[in-house]
Amino acid sequence: MINIKKIQLKNLQEFVESDLFLSFKNKPISILRVVSYLNNPNAQKDDFCLYLALVNNKLVAYRTLFTDSFIYKKQKQKFCWLSGSWTHRDYRRKGISSKLFKEIYNDWNGKIIFSNYAKNSKALYDKTNMFTVLKTLKGKRYYRRICLAEILPNKNNFFNKIKPLLIFIDWTLNLFLDFRFVMNPKIKSKYKMEKIGKWEKDIEHYLIKFKEKELFQRTIETYQWIQKYPWIKSDLDTKKAAKQYNFSLYAKKFNNDFYKISNPKTTKIIAVINISIRDKQLKIPYLYSSPDALNIIKILIYKLCDKHKINHITIYHNLLNNLIKKDKKLFLKQKVFNQNYFISKTLLEEFEGMASAETQTGDGDGVFT
Repeated sequence: MINIKKIQLKNLQEFVESDLFLSFKNKPISILRVVSYLNNPNAQKDDFCLYLALVNNKLVAYRTLFTDSFIYKKQKQKFCWLSGSWTHRDYRRKGISSKLFKEIYNDWNGKIIFSNYAKNSKALYDKTNMFTVLKTLKGKRYYRRICLAEILPNKNNFFNKIKPLLIFIDWTLNLFLDFRFVMNPKIKSKYKMEKIGKWEKDIEHYLIKFKEKELFQRTIETYQWIQKYPWIKSDLDTKKAAKQYNFSLYAKKFNNDFYKISNPKTTKIIAVINISIRDKQLKIPYLYSSPDALNIIKILIYKLCDKHKINHITIYHNLLNNLIKKDKKLFLKQKVFNQNYFISKTLLEEFEGMASAETQTGDGDGVFT
């Protein structure tokens, strides 16, 4: 018999210290996520955040989610992001994941949004007929270097078996290809580009004009939360813990930094940008800029790509893409990518027209992974 256990935020710390949690071979939540959830500025202690399906205290399925809010027509609405669904292979196609989802839907009164979904999860949501597309963001991925060892193992298990060989091939080919970056003239900028450590009032003031157009109007407190409580780390303890967790937890390199670009003479801010580097992938979860500052942002991106030997860049900002795609000689290939956001029909009906508000790829759990 399936026993469903639901964890509220106020009980989360106690749960991960319990004998039950410690007995699980596959952990339903990482300690990094626990710390992040407990410090989420949008959450309240009674919020449900973890749903478990147990058979004789054996974990057979789970679902995780986290609290957020949006503002539309000056009305603030709390909701949850679906963020992780797993079912043990021996218990799949038995409706267990659907049972957990129904519990979430009822507890959250249908106020649910999701993105970055797995195919199986998407199929389940489609089957319920409870969701519709909120927004589709169109982006591009630019491949700078050969990365067969990253791409091919996901397509066929054969390539996974010969991954060491693919790594050697990548290294050998890139040894020669990287000369094209060395030979490029170094572009200097008269503007000051620096990481944001402390979020000063001038940054908050600069972002106000952008926030009025957005659906998920991130506060400075939320950005600080993202910076301080990552879901991915690169230390040995995290690498060991990742063996018992089915979602993003460990990377050889993970940096998720916010930058401000300003005029050193006037100290006026002309852009604020969030750049995430995971191993050899670079993406931009958040970007706030006037059109005339985009060339400066491009310089910053290229400098980081050279420093970290980035294989590919993924960008969903149309004006920045129009600028970058002109540098064809720097890229081996360009590929179109879409990111879809789905919302419960119940929530969309309550806030009709909200799809017109702006969304960025950092909205949801994408900014953490």
